[in-house]
Amino acid sequence: PMLNSSFKESEPRISPDGEFLAYVSEESGKPQVYLTRFPSGDGKWQVSVEGGTFPVWSPVGGELFYLDGTIVKRVDVVTGSTVQLGTPGALFDTAEVGVDVLGFTRFEVSRDGRRFLMVKELREQHVTPGLVLSYNWIAQFSEPS
Repeated sequence: PMLNSSFKESEPRISPDGEFLAYVSEESGKPQVYLTRFPSGDGKWQVSVEGGTFPVWSPVGGELFYLDGTIVKRVDVVTGSTVQLGTPGALFDTAEVGVDVLGFTRFEVSRDGRRFLMVKELREQHVTPGLVLSYNWIAQFSEPS
């Protein structure tokens, strides 16, 4: 184990450059987002202030996103021989856009770091549940002969 403490630690995410690990720990009494060097585990920096879960690195680097309740927050992260963290700032409230991220639903950030992918539950009353089956689906990915 890389992190071996008596606290609950979860939700690991490796930075795009492979040098850092963002994770959630409950050592303060509530979930908070932390950083440590990867894979050595040297150093530890608390990213979130008021609580945080589901850390997600920007694919372009330099920033980390996480949830504080239903609020998506963003933090500048400058890494190297030292680590500098910006002040967490709120981007938007997922509840206001109709997305439930309180369960196991996570979010992802687009390659350019400008868009978010989230699952929005469809709550229509007159929709008949459906199931789509695709037979021989592997053939769709085969090269034509």
